[in-house]
Amino acid sequence: MKEVQENGNIVAEYLQGNVRVEIFNNAYTGKTEKDIDGVLKRIADIGWRIINEIEEKD
Repeated sequence: MKEVQENGNIVAEYLQGNVRVEIFNNAYTGKTEKDIDGVLKRIADIGWRIINEIEEKD
């Protein structure tokens, strides 16, 4: 099992049966707005590539 670092703040918490899921904002802690925009753009680019690959298979 992977070790979890608890940096940042809990921004959401869910309970699914016996499993507690905590969502932290540590990916953005200490980042500039430009850094965060870059991360979000990369996420969007990856998502669009996945969608395009799925559409090409159909």
